This record gives sequence, structure tokens and C-alpha cells, in this order.
Amino acid sequence: MDSTGHYIGGLPGGFSSTIFRMATKAYRQGRDTTTLLNLLSYRKMDGRLWGFVELHKVEPRISQGGSLLIREQKVYLIPSLQKTPLPWYGGFGICRHIPFMEMTDLYRWGIQVPGADELINGFENTQGIIYCQYCYSEFRVDFKGYGKAGNVLFITRWIDLGDGKEADDFKRRIRLYGSERRRRVTYQRGSIYAAFEQQNAEFKFESTLTKQDEKELTTRCWPWPDYANVSAKEVEIGYVVRSGRLVPKFQTRKRR
Repeated sequence: MDSTGHYIGGLPGGFSSTIFRMATKAYRQGRDTTTLLNLLSYRKMDGRLWGFVELHKVEPRISQGGSLLIREQKVYLIPSLQKTPLPWYGGFGICRHIPFMEMTDLYRWGIQVPGADELINGFENTQGIIYCQYCYSEFRVDFKGYGKAGNVLFITRWIDLGDGKEADDFKRRIRLYGSERRRRVTYQRGSIYAAFEQQNAEFKFESTLTKQDEKELTTRCWPWPDYANVSAKEVEIGYVVRSGRLVPKFQTRKRR
């Protein structure tokens, strides 16, 4: 497995560059890639965390153009008694440019976070797919209530890692290193998602969960420690989401 970039760099869990290049090479040669792609798949359920349960899933797919696409999803079950449906610690790196170092960074980056009471009758994500302007990454953040079992946060991202022909190609460099990370890249919002899911319809975020996933998620969730707290009150919001882009607030003020 690669040790570089699994968190801030945004490589998926269990990722191996060697297997990545072997899989894309096999695809170009017309050989079966099932075994290699299975080696890049990943699943971990952690029910021993204090105050929430975490499911981490990674699924790879090779596009028609020969690029390795990844869908990575982290699912968190939070006790239903908590007013905010976020874990009280931990983070999730979308990419080098969008690092959710802690869960309250969702507020900082302008992501919609409902209260637990808003999930009773269902919560609609109006922001949809958000994309990075500096690398080939797309993501969305969703919430769903499971009654007394708890409330669930879904963070799903889709990334395009390229065709693997070169060990250090542009798509890899901008994901792992900082030298080119502020050079804008051009791609259509939702294109990585559509290429992976092979559909243009609205993504059903909970459709990735199996019955076993749901059972393990909702079976047990430890209560929060007394000192734990998650609140937007002390977070300075630095971005707003506009048409899938994360726009710094100072830019929106200039346009008024």
C-alpha cells in the first residue's frame, strides 16, 4: 500500500500504485482486470469508536478511456440524541485542496449541515456534487435519519487517477504534491461521477449500503463523552458553494 497521501493527499484506503498501474496496463492489453480491481477494493467497519460507528468503503472501476476511477465513501452513525449529526472528532481528506481536517470544517467550507430534527422527515441535499477546481475530484455530503438507531452522515467522493502509463503523471502530481496544486484543471462538473456510476441520474447515496452494512452500522453506537461538542458557533465560514464550486467568501463580497 502507498504511505503517501492517504489522508491529506487524498489517496483512497488500501491503495497501491503498483496494482493501479498493473490494472490499467491489463485493461489496455485487453486482459481481465477483475482480480486486480478487487485488490484495490477496501472495506472496514469500525464500531469501537467512542461516540459513533464508521464504515469505510472503496470501489475501483476503469473507464472506457482507460483511467482508474475510484468511489470512496465514509459513513458515520451518530447517536440520535445528538443535535448535530456529525462525529465529534476525526476528519476526511477530499484532496490536498479540500482537507476536512476535522468535522467542523464542513461548516468552514460552506457545506450544508442540518440539525438532527431536520432529518426526521428527510433532508434534501440542494448542493449536489461539488468539484475541486485544482484536481480531478468530486464529492457530495449527505445525511439520513435512521430513527432511534441514530443519524447517518455520508461523505462520498469520486476521483480520477489517470491511466497509469507514467508513474508520476500530472493527475498524480497534483493529487500528492504541492508544486502544481493551484493550476486550475478543466472538466465538467459531475463527469467523474457519471463515468464511474455509468449514469447521469441523481446519485442515491444510501444505495451503496448492503443489508449487512446497515445492520452493523445501526446495531451499536456508544454515547458521546460528556466533554464532546460539535457546533458551528465558533467556526468562521470561509467559503460558499456555487454551482458545485467552492468559492471564497471574499470573492462573493467583491461582486456585490
